[in-house]
Amino acid sequence: MCFGLMGVFRWIAWRGRFCLRYLSDASYWIYLCHLPLIIASQLLTVSWPVSPHLKFTLLCLSVTGILVVVYQIGVRYTPVGTLLDGRRTGRSAQPEPIPAGGSA
Repeated sequence: MCFGLMGVFRWIAWRGRFCLRYLSDASYWIYLCHLPLIIASQLLTVSWPVSPHLKFTLLCLSVTGILVVVYQIGVRYTPVGTLLDGRRTGRSAQPEPIPAGGSA
């Protein structure tokens, strides 16, 4: 099943898309920082008289949104971003194409 899902993903995302690349770059930052925010937001919303499924969805979307904004403003092109993702250039820089015969 894992190999099948990887194949489906490669079939769908066969060309570079900025959104997928951006989320891929931000994913490690989100992974490292999400737990304290999730715990704090759960403590804030525990008494809300709302469906748990709605709370779960709202918390996931809001925490992810907050962390993506923080990643863009305070992490992406800073030394922390270099530590997490390696050195990067601005969006206008295009990567070199991979030769058709395989890796160079």
